[in-house]
Amino acid sequence: MTVLPADSQLVIAQRELPDSFHGDPADRLIAASSMLSGYPLATHDRKIRESGVCELWEF
Repeated sequence: MTVLPADSQLVIAQRELPDSFHGDPADRLIAASSMLSGYPLATHDRKIRESGVCELWEF
């Protein structure tokens, strides 16, 4: 497990997601964390999966 920082880069990245992206603040932070870290995201959330903003871990 890797603990990722919640820093100003993360806040900026989640604010730069498209307006069409998920409105849930937690989901925005999760997706932005994946984008910044380069780690694929494992999620069943349809809105995140369809957004294409981050790499997805296929399971």
